[in-house]
Amino acid sequence: MLNITKKTFYALAMVGVACSMAQAFFILSGAGEAALLGNIALLVIGLSFCMLASVQGTEKRRKKQLVLCTVLLLFSSAQLTPLVVYLLLALIWPYFAWIEQDGSEQLRRPFGAILAIEVVCLALRLAVGMAGVTALWQVSNVAWLLALAARGWLLLECYRREERML
Repeated sequence: MLNITKKTFYALAMVGVACSMAQAFFILSGAGEAALLGNIALLVIGLSFCMLASVQGTEKRRKKQLVLCTVLLLFSSAQLTPLVVYLLLALIWPYFAWIEQDGSEQLRRPFGAILAIEVVCLALRLAVGMAGVTALWQVSNVAWLLALAARGWLLLECYRREERML
């Protein structure tokens, strides 16, 4: 019998992060944008956020927060002004990490890593995208890859936490 738990949705989100990492490697290697991988990642991560909100026993406040994460993720892919998109991209994962941390000591370090790298990514996105400092393009993409690694770390720790609770 198939048993679907929060672990399933954390694993699904890890698949989404892996798709984003593959997209980052394509971009860094100069092979192109690999937009399909980005779209798959967006879909899978958005679904995992929604499914985490739908797990039976999830408190109402947490459900609302996870739905907000999904809405922010969707708006980040909309055709909004670059500044708004950069701000949304910088908010989504720190907010999700904050929701997941909820006093957990084992998620404190991944939360701090995500917070720090998202601030760096935002600064680099603003420098490259808004100010036109193209010399930082490669550095910006490497920072994005590091942010993806931090997201994967957070999701892995969430998965492990759920495993210990079973």
